[in-house]
Amino acid sequence: MTCIRVTLALVLVMVAVLLAAGCAGFFTPQKSQEHIWVGAPHQASSPLYVVGNVSATGTDGKITSVNFTVALAPGRNAVDFEKITIVYTNQSQNQSQNLSEYQLLQRESPISSNVTEGFWNIIAIRNDTGGSNLVLEKNEQFEIVIKPVGGIYKNDRFVIDVKPVTGQSLAFARNAPTVIQVFNIVY
Repeated sequence: MTCIRVTLALVLVMVAVLLAAGCAGFFTPQKSQEHIWVGAPHQASSPLYVVGNVSATGTDGKITSVNFTVALAPGRNAVDFEKITIVYTNQSQNQSQNLSEYQLLQRESPISSNVTEGFWNIIAIRNDTGGSNLVLEKNEQFEIVIKPVGGIYKNDRFVIDVKPVTGQSLAFARNAPTVIQVFNIVY
């Protein structure tokens, strides 16, 4: 009789643990979304992923531009950046900006990082294999700068969504730091 009680108690404890684990996973969809937005190379849905840190420059207490580098996910086809759309969404301010118009990359040295508000540009190409085109190919990396209209303020949560013509977009979320400096790494 004692053996049955112990077994029953163990079964009840295991059921409680499993239910708690299932409920914890059920109530944390935001964390799983953040993980998807990171843009890991093994992410099957997007042909692109973010390489390294996302940085931002700031002045007068706000972020004025955001820089990030993208590459092709393994096994993916080239992506033509002349046809890319970039959408910036500031979740804290409840606003979205379509940054689809870009300033044509000047293939001169040095590449200009001057971008006007509301635009994006490719400011560096690493491992260039495609000559003088804006097609991201295997082993290449494009460093991109975006300049949202109005800037990004401390603690703002924002999403950058890079949308190729075909395939899934690469969306990643970041938070502006509490203290905005001239150079910032945003997480």
